[in-house]
Amino acid sequence: MKTKNFVTAIPEVTPPEVKHRSFTVDNFRLLGALTVIILHTIHFEDVPQGIFFGIKNLTRWAVPFFFLVSGFYFEKAYSSEPGIALTKRLKNLIGIFISVNIIYFFFSLYEGTPLTANFSISTLILGFYHHLWFIGAMIFGYLFMWFVLEQKPSAKALLTIIVASLLFVLFTGSYARVLGLYEPNTAYSRTLIAIPFLLTGFFCARYKLLNRINLPVAFIITIVGIFLQLAEPFVLYYTIKDFSPVGNDLLFGTVFFSIGMFLLAMKINNPKDTLTTKFGRDYSLLLYLYHPLIMGLLPWAALSGHYSFSWLKPLIVFAICTFLIVFLDKKMPPVYRFINGSSWK
Repeated sequence: MKTKNFVTAIPEVTPPEVKHRSFTVDNFRLLGALTVIILHTIHFEDVPQGIFFGIKNLTRWAVPFFFLVSGFYFEKAYSSEPGIALTKRLKNLIGIFISVNIIYFFFSLYEGTPLTANFSISTLILGFYHHLWFIGAMIFGYLFMWFVLEQKPSAKALLTIIVASLLFVLFTGSYARVLGLYEPNTAYSRTLIAIPFLLTGFFCARYKLLNRINLPVAFIITIVGIFLQLAEPFVLYYTIKDFSPVGNDLLFGTVFFSIGMFLLAMKINNPKDTLTTKFGRDYSLLLYLYHPLIMGLLPWAALSGHYSFSWLKPLIVFAICTFLIVFLDKKMPPVYRFINGSSWK
């Protein structure tokens, strides 16, 4: 099977040395990329309020899902060549981080961001644009995971680290106000968010947990996660002052929802490599990284505020972004290698 040089990057999480890949995971990766686009394109004036709240909360599973699958496949590579496994992933991620931040540096200037505002410790870690924290978090997550694994922790110790890191992320982020903090510290929570999910994916692979979970259980976990993801923000909104019902990267419900989707992706059997699996494998990361460029360049005035047309916005962005990425892949390989970070190798 033909693979691309950047396939060990995220969300393309299956390294080249893994011969038997899951095409279902590839489909879920593409679905995750579309989900993120929906999250970023649907605004308050586009749909009725209840639907808006539901959309914003039900699209939060994708990023933790990418971390989970990445950690799962990393276990296979780490078990055979620990140092090489880490080095390959860091090289890919750092190359992507450099390329995408060069592009978004100039795009932020185009949007009117002052030059001085682009240079800070925060931008060095989280990137020049709001969604690029994902790559920085992944880099930090891999470094932390590698350090933990090199200490040869027991299953109990590893599980303790997972729970502790997850609670830290939750209570420095979305649940900060539960502790009496005025504002959630998204810089801390976003930088550390990869850690518990990478380790959970790794834990599942190391201790063969998927063998103990069947498809009905995966569906139940997903349904519970969906219910919590919808109910939890409203309960907190009405009980905690200034709690946002939609602006939370991670809630307890998100944990269940993303783990449920991860389990479904792993347990549903799809033996065929189709167009959607190929797009999920090759282009989901680039769709995640570059869809804000399309969003920023398209005029949305004609669709804003019209409920009957608002659903077109994510589909338009998804279609245009996919077309441009495929075009660059087929017709302009040097440009394509730059945007996926492989030109730095």
